[in-house]
Amino acid sequence: MKRGNAKQGKDLITARMKELEVCGYVFRQIKHGANGHFTGYDYHVFEQPAHKNEYYIIHVPTVAALTVYDMCKALSHRIVIEEIKLLEKRGGKKDFVR
Repeated sequence: MKRGNAKQGKDLITARMKELEVCGYVFRQIKHGANGHFTGYDYHVFEQPAHKNEYYIIHVPTVAALTVYDMCKALSHRIVIEEIKLLEKRGGKKDFVR
């Protein structure tokens, strides 16, 4: 793998992790050592987003599907992404079930 591709791969993973964090699927908690200095992060991953904003509930799977498409388009340009829709949502002003 060329060095440029490794950076692009790292940037893609960083961008997707940030996307999941913004959308409520991942919570990043800063860790501190006994001396109070930064030691790293703990990541908490949720099956359902921590918040129930409909925009993000649809947005994250769409971005994930486009990421998979982007990785697979070298194999075929005939890939089709179809029907991303919200089937169920609980909470907020009103529950929704399709």
